[in-house]
Amino acid sequence: MVALLRHGERWARDRGRARRPSSCATGAEPVRGVGGDARYPAARGGRASATAWRSMKELWWIRHGETDWNLAGRIQGSSDVELNETGVAQARALARRLQDVAFDAVYASDLTRAGRTAQLASSGAEVRSDRRIRELSYGMLEGARWADLTDEQASAARHWQEDPLRRRLPGGGESYEDLAARVAAFVADLPAEGRFAAFSHGGTIRSALYTILGHPNLSLIH
Repeated sequence: MVALLRHGERWARDRGRARRPSSCATGAEPVRGVGGDARYPAARGGRASATAWRSMKELWWIRHGETDWNLAGRIQGSSDVELNETGVAQARALARRLQDVAFDAVYASDLTRAGRTAQLASSGAEVRSDRRIRELSYGMLEGARWADLTDEQASAARHWQEDPLRRRLPGGGESYEDLAARVAAFVADLPAEGRFAAFSHGGTIRSALYTILGHPNLSLIH
């Protein structure tokens, strides 16, 4: 599913209230509050990270289109999975919606599903690949379905889910702090002003929002 999020410095100044992000499909991650919202306690190091976000003029986060692994409920993470026919159609539909939107630069995760979505949706614009906005690595769980984990996988998943912010899954997995750090570095390296598109992944987009808002209930982060 392709989901479009937009936020920038105007949002942080809107008298403490957050505007709704625009979306091109159901499943967009909503921004529910900024700053003092009690539902989102300040993230560790969030104040410094939020400074980088609020200096942006406008940054649009766009999730990749559907893959066969999405359809099958498989954990994709950093595995490189192609778009399926529905995903290609979603990206082409998004191109029609974005045809009158001018971006100063278009970025995409280095994973094929995000890069292909960017190419199809950005109507010939140069797409700059950046591995810092790829999906969280789920290590040994990638390719599996949550409902069909082996005993070893299930044990590792339970241990990770007790503290996903700091713990990493075996087999090259990342913590959410790892993900947040590389996403914040990507944002910090963007020019101070302009309109930018980032074609990325669901977990990466949530991490981008948590950088501003703080982490919600940790039981939701898996």
